[in-house]
Amino acid sequence: MTLAGKKALVLGASRSMGRLFAEDLAARGAQVAVHYNSAGSAADARQVVAAIAAAGGRAQAWQADLSDLGALVGLFDAVESAFGGLDIVVNTAGRIAKMPVADMDEAEFDALHAVNTKAAFFVLREVARRLRDNGRVVSVSTSLSAATTGLYAAYAGGKAALEAYTRALAKEIGHRGITVNAICPGPLDTPFFHANASPEAAAWAKAQAPLNRLGEPADLVGIVRLLTGPDGQWINGQSILVNGGMVAR
Repeated sequence: MTLAGKKALVLGASRSMGRLFAEDLAARGAQVAVHYNSAGSAADARQVVAAIAAAGGRAQAWQADLSDLGALVGLFDAVESAFGGLDIVVNTAGRIAKMPVADMDEAEFDALHAVNTKAAFFVLREVARRLRDNGRVVSVSTSLSAATTGLYAAYAGGKAALEAYTRALAKEIGHRGITVNAICPGPLDTPFFHANASPEAAAWAKAQAPLNRLGEPADLVGIVRLLTGPDGQWINGQSILVNGGMVAR
């Protein structure tokens, strides 16, 4: 129970890696706010809250469209009011598109950056304004930031901005004992990846890792556990590749 008394918000926590992070934070004693984006994810979010409660933890679900700045700020207002403060924020929210630069239109570009870039920035702004001393912040970026590959320019570019925000904020609020980091997963065996990857592309990605498999959301839990706990206090301003050796820098 290394996080007993801590208050945590996990953005995008209704499924996949976000759900695992929320459950792990609760298992370590944190009270967890389970964020979900839209009404279609409400049932999944309730299941996460129920699973945490069944395991003896404490959680509550909140909905907010993070691409709407008013909704994003309102989410932080609501969680801070209900919990009496915030110590940990984990942001897994993201949107992906796979297409050549020549085919990208303005509407899709704006939709990508509304979540991956703008929302990511304003989440960190609220962190800077609200997080209690000695807090922990983890955002999810992508290993594409270390790869030379086509078709993901707008997605990878938005996440590159997130990593720049991470480094800057770590410098700005580090004197308060707060750490701000990003993890950069490789391809994960999730609907998020497969919705944009052909079977051939998935097979190629699998073959790039020394263990010859795609990552699993569970592969990320350990690094987030470290970064959100007391043993992660000397890791700050970093973008950490977590991809099984698929790409390095």
